[in-house]
Amino acid sequence: MTSKQNLALTSLLAGRSISSAASVAGVARQTVGRWMRDDADFREALRDGQMQAIERAARLVAAQSCDAVEYFAQVLHNSKNEPALRLKAARFLADAAFKLHETRDLESDVDDLERLVMELKESTKVAK
Repeated sequence: MTSKQNLALTSLLAGRSISSAASVAGVARQTVGRWMRDDADFREALRDGQMQAIERAARLVAAQSCDAVEYFAQVLHNSKNEPALRLKAARFLADAAFKLHETRDLESDVDDLERLVMELKESTKVAK
């Protein structure tokens, strides 16, 4: 990629608009749009950068989620708290547990489907 593409890419990954990224790179907005539409290397670098940002955010959320669950557990078990507050904490924890279980089930289902698709692809290769 060119230095101008790298400048635009860095700007886009920092959350700037296409117009702002174009300005930073010293090119027209349409040029950045064309790179995003037609340049496979630029698109791949942008997608990779976005995925890395999402993965970083997910790790931060996961770490904070543990703290949140611990906090709600403390609220639930503290007999000095109002019953209504303890009930809200219990509901939060029950909802979180249900959603986690549901997510794990969905992940397992997706894994099963992916295995079936791979087996189907392999069997069609053998049949040809």
